[in-house]
Amino acid sequence: MPYDYVAVLLPGITVMTAIQSASQSGFGMVADLESGLMDKFFVAPIRRSSVLAGKLLADGIRMAAQAGIILGIAALLTLANWKIPFATGVTGALLVTLLAAAFGVAFSGLSNFVALRTKNTEATMMVSFSLTFPLLFLSTAMLPKASLPVWVQNFSAVNPVSYIADASRGLILTGFDWSAIGNAFLAVAAFGVVLNGLAVLAFRAQGK
Repeated sequence: MPYDYVAVLLPGITVMTAIQSASQSGFGMVADLESGLMDKFFVAPIRRSSVLAGKLLADGIRMAAQAGIILGIAALLTLANWKIPFATGVTGALLVTLLAAAFGVAFSGLSNFVALRTKNTEATMMVSFSLTFPLLFLSTAMLPKASLPVWVQNFSAVNPVSYIADASRGLILTGFDWSAIGNAFLAVAAFGVVLNGLAVLAFRAQGK
């Protein structure tokens, strides 16, 4: 079965961009710790969790904007070839954007956790980047599952990126598969609860 090259790669590109942006969240956390900005938040009469939540909200908005730009460029490229950009229209494009941004926010938890524990930009970069390529290439982000070696298919079954990629690719190529979409959001939620839970614990331990 022939595939549209842009449509097949698009989910992987949006996820990769979200991961890279999530890594920047940790770098920013280290910079805030080094500058003393976080010390001011720690003594302010506000809940510490609200500081982290605000940072994650800003990250999510930035990631959604990045994903939207990528999808917009892809739509223009598709229209240039006289094809319909997305099988599910604007609603599908918004869901793809939301999935990418949600995964980026989830991955930000790991980046911020490492940043808070090490207070070191290099360590944060090493951990974030060392996980980026396994998450991407041991998933269905860059290729449909049928095109992957069997051992990669087995690993991709437990990789949250695969759920996002499969749901996004379906929204772009075929239509609304609510089972796949629901599974993608569940995978992101589980991933985010664990990683951002670690970040919250590390954040609360600061300044004590």
